[in-house]
Amino acid sequence: MSDTVAVPQFHLYGEDAEEQVFDFIHVEPLRRRARKHGWVIAPHSHRYLQQIAVVGEGKGKVTIETGSTEFEGPTIIMLPPSVAHGFEFGPDIVGIIISFTDDVVRGKTGLRGGLQERLTYCQQALVIPNKDLEHEKRIAMIAKSMLAEQNFGLDGIEIALRSYLALLIVEIARIDFSDVEWRGVRPANKNDTINKLLQLIEDNFRETRPLSSYADFPHMTPARLNELRTRV
Repeated sequence: MSDTVAVPQFHLYGEDAEEQVFDFIHVEPLRRRARKHGWVIAPHSHRYLQQIAVVGEGKGKVTIETGSTEFEGPTIIMLPPSVAHGFEFGPDIVGIIISFTDDVVRGKTGLRGGLQERLTYCQQALVIPNKDLEHEKRIAMIAKSMLAEQNFGLDGIEIALRSYLALLIVEIARIDFSDVEWRGVRPANKNDTINKLLQLIEDNFRETRPLSSYADFPHMTPARLNELRTRV
């Protein structure tokens, strides 16, 4: 995937990109869009969406930015926002893909760090073979439970999906993938300053605060802060 080639940006694949997306989770089988598009998902990106693909069975190839690798289930594929990616699936592919916005996981903390930190840790490896039987069973069960919630749409679906997503990220973070070769690619428009600023805004969104109060945190002028805002 050449840097000079324009890569389309979607909301979900094949859907027009949205100007802003908040508080969003979507779950669907990998086969749904793959079959519709002849088992090939062309290179594209999502400005606001994180994605986790839980591949249970079958083979395929994923292209992420300028590199490609083949995979075989059970495998987990981590896709940060704004990272260009595409797939070639075999017709035997079985799995579930979960798409969600940053704000769904931001600010949720525990005694040993937050959900966002665990997600960032998991994204050190983009393609994670999941050969541990117990991990594979638990992760598959969580993903299937999320899909069932999406399909049935019962009362409390928003709470259930967010709870299952937290469990999914925690479970993936427990996998030992220190020797995984396919390492993470961080999007160019998300640096530590922007991530910290997003967290600050998330923590104070119920308050009306002047732009200068946010500029004080990263020690920059409101003009520079506004320039960063356009890149988020």
